[in-house]
Amino acid sequence: MSSAEALRLAERVFQKSREHRNQLLQVWDDLQVLIRLVRSWALGDYRRVPWRTIAAIIAAFLYVLDPLDLIPDWIPGIGFLDDAVVIGLVVSSIRGELARFVEWEDSPEAHASN
Repeated sequence: MSSAEALRLAERVFQKSREHRNQLLQVWDDLQVLIRLVRSWALGDYRRVPWRTIAAIIAAFLYVLDPLDLIPDWIPGIGFLDDAVVIGLVVSSIRGELARFVEWEDSPEAHASN
């Protein structure tokens, strides 16, 4: 996947997450970090991330965007449960990378690139 495609994907996930924030509350903060990480990677601002990490996030994003995943999104009350589980699994598998990214976001280096 190209950087431009990854950026578009992150934007689509951002829009869907905003529309369904209440259903994704338990993973909201982590999902927003994932979106920012992919955006920063796609824009070339933050490249100190293994390709496996980006691949895992993108796979999770594709799952979240699929309305007919394991539990279809249109099922009231539980439609986003599987999406939240997938996001949670990815986040726990890359927790260290996310921490390094958030640390970078707060650094003067990150602010200099904006």
